[in-house]
This record gives sequence, structure tokens and C-alpha cells, in this order.
Amino acid sequence: MPSNVHSAKTGPRAMWKGVIRADGVSLPIKLFSAVRESRVDFHLLHAPDRMRVEQHMVNPVTGKEVASDDIRRGYPLGGDRFALLEPEELEKLVPEKSRDVEVTRFVPSSAIAPAWYVRPYYLGPDGDATGYRGLVEALEKRKRIGVAHWTMRNASHTGALCVHRGQLLLVKLREKDAVVSAEELPAPEGRGGDARELALAEQLVSALAGPFEPETLLDEHRERLQALIDAKAKGRTPKLEKPVRRAPAAPLASALRRSLEQATHARSKAHG
Repeated sequence: MPSNVHSAKTGPRAMWKGVIRADGVSLPIKLFSAVRESRVDFHLLHAPDRMRVEQHMVNPVTGKEVASDDIRRGYPLGGDRFALLEPEELEKLVPEKSRDVEVTRFVPSSAIAPAWYVRPYYLGPDGDATGYRGLVEALEKRKRIGVAHWTMRNASHTGALCVHRGQLLLVKLREKDAVVSAEELPAPEGRGGDARELALAEQLVSALAGPFEPETLLDEHRERLQALIDAKAKGRTPKLEKPVRRAPAAPLASALRRSLEQATHARSKAHG
């Protein structure tokens, strides 16, 4: 993460301020989004005159438009039955506003599986950074993650308070019923790999070993879509070609052997 994340003049702007609280200890913090949305958004247009079209709620029986004041949320109970919820009832369920990030316990770093993580936020100190740095060092030294609870944007959240490159990171976690446990999956069928296949696999891992390169993480469809939009914005009509399909998967041993040969050849060529 950039070192200027806490700067008031440069870097990301804080989207929320709060206080980490744990067993009587408080630590004022600022919260920054750790991700940027990169999707391509469209407007719906009427093709002949390119005017934006509007969406309306319509009663499918009468065909008449329904006023927003007459629209209610309903939970399906089966058949034609619904539990109708009134706006004032839903309003009473909204959690009270709070700036507290309450840490209830610290667990081993390996205790939370990747499937639980949803969305990350960076945390920076709000004022004196002494306590902030102390918490960072303690979490790193003990290899621990805090389980935290907080309220933001009219919703309650549970997250993991951890450290990434000297910065506190608060990652929203999924609800308890949303994660499929590995124990629920059927056990893999078939025999285990023999010594030859294992050796090939280990050689492949060694041949492709290297640093993590974030610049290679691209959404190819979005890149092609953005290129089409840019061309049309300049009055050009580019020739479009469908992406080339990948070849059918080969048996493990032959696939590993071929990948190993390609990786070895590429490394030899790179080193002259």
C-alpha cells in the first residue's frame, strides 16, 4: 500500500472514521477503501434518437404504473402468499449508528479460511500513530487476527482485523451460513498420483516459481469491451474477433510435462 495513505494532501480520502475498541483500550482510526471498482457501466437508450429510457413499476394485471408510495417489500412464503413489510417496520430494524469497531477476540492468522473474506478496507491512525504502530507490531509478532464488529451504512458487519505490509487491514467477513465447509464436499475419487507424476508436479512448481505480479491480473473481456467503446468514441468501427478457445485439457502427466518443457525453454531463452 502507498505510504501516503494517511496524508491529508495526497492519496485516498478516508470514507469513514471510527474507534477500535478492545478490552477497554481505544484507538481512533480512519477507514479507506482497499479496492476500486473497474466495471463498465452502460445507460439504456432508445436506439432511433439515443434518448435515455426510464424504468417504471407496472401492475402486470392492469398495465398501469404503480406509484412509489404504493410499493412494499414482500417475502415469498410459497404460492401466492407473501409476508408484507411496511417501511416503518424495516426502519426500526436498522442498527443504531456507531463509530466503534469492537474487537471481541484475537485468533491465529490461519484460523480464517479465504472463503470467509469479502471486501477489504485499510485502516490508518486518526491522530497520534503510536498506538496504531503498537497494535500492528503486536499482531505481526503474535501472528494473530482480530475478530471485529462494526456498523456502517445502516448495516452491521463482522470482519477480520489483520496486518498487510505494516498497515492495519479490516476485511469484511461473510455470514456464518454463507460459507461452504470443505468437509461438506465429496472426497476426491480415484487413485493418488504416483511418484513420477508427483516429481513432474514438483518440477513444474519449481520451474514457474516467481514473484506475485499484480499487473498480470486483467479482465480480458472488460479490456476488449473498453477498447470497443474507445474506438466507437473516436468514430471508428473496429473488426471484432471472438477470443480463441483454449485447447481441451490433457491428462495430468502429459500436461505437466508440456508445461515444464515450455517453462524451461522460456527461462533458457530469457537468460540467453
